Amino acid sequence: MCTHGLTGVCEVKASDDALVIEGERGAIEALPLDDRTFLVDATDPDNPAVTFGAFDDGGRPGALYQMLWGLPRVEALAAPSSSPGS
Repeated sequence: MCTHGLTGVCEVKASDDALVIEGERGAIEALPLDDRTFLVDATDPDNPAVTFGAFDDGGRPGALYQMLWGLPRVEALAAPSSSPGS
């Protein structure tokens, strides 16, 4: 099952700097965060990334998982606190 509006069987292709995940309803570009995790929607606070799993003996993934983000957003941690009059 594809994710982020992509349903059915996905086709995943590598571009120069990302993966292109195509499904029945279109394609999305997934930017690498590490060797298995890819950012698909930076504006989605709950499900911004996908990851691969269920690898076969040849190292090919058999599953694409939508990830539920459970950590604070980086912007929230990096934002300076502001107080009136400072």
